[in-house]
Amino acid sequence: MWQGGEQQPNPYQQQPGYQQGYIPAQHYATPHPTPPQQAPGAPGRKNLGWLWGGLAGAVAASVVWAGLVFAGPLGGEGKDASAEPDLRGYTYQKDPCAKTDFSAFRSEYNDLGDSQDQSSTHRAVDAMWCWNSPQGSEGTAEASVAMEMWLYKKTDPAENFRGTYESYEQRSDGDVSYRVEQVDGLGDDAYLVKPKDSGDSGAVYLAVRQGWMTYQMSWTPLTSGEASDTPDATTVERMLREATETTLKNMKG
Repeated sequence: MWQGGEQQPNPYQQQPGYQQGYIPAQHYATPHPTPPQQAPGAPGRKNLGWLWGGLAGAVAASVVWAGLVFAGPLGGEGKDASAEPDLRGYTYQKDPCAKTDFSAFRSEYNDLGDSQDQSSTHRAVDAMWCWNSPQGSEGTAEASVAMEMWLYKKTDPAENFRGTYESYEQRSDGDVSYRVEQVDGLGDDAYLVKPKDSGDSGAVYLAVRQGWMTYQMSWTPLTSGEASDTPDATTVERMLREATETTLKNMKG
């Protein structure tokens, strides 16, 4: 189980996700989550050497938001629709970016820029999203980070949450295959999803379930895998874990 990261090569590059955006790309009409896919126009193959400029970064942000808006819950239908929701103190936040802490990424990027968020509340489920595009020294987006949280009020998402992440090793995104690691010390269930081959481009996701709350934070570089300033695997995992631990605390009460 992953507890902070063994030293590994730098496999992370462009992010799989909603129709080639974020994991998992679920639709509201579909109670069961679907796996990550590659983002539109994003490199998903080995050693693609290109950089995103300012315009491309803006387009990437639009793609991210489109994916988040049309995504569905990180879980699905559960067993106890009549039971009291087990939310463990997590509450709906109208402005989730006010509670999302991306500061851990400052150690690797020149500026975080402005975060953007959306949220929705419903008698069955509350949903919150926040995303940011960390910038390099030239002021262009070098990565995309995103948080999403779902608070279920009618169903227990546990089994579907586990199934979504535990089964992802059976899938692939073009030439990129992924591996899944259980993570200790976060919620009731937690998983790290990342490229299996150190030479592949890809993204990394940290997902947590605690009671009837499900959560995911993802990181995607917008530079090529050959870029010398792209954070290595251990650094990415550390930043995601630190950001997740603080954000989960902030989302309570």
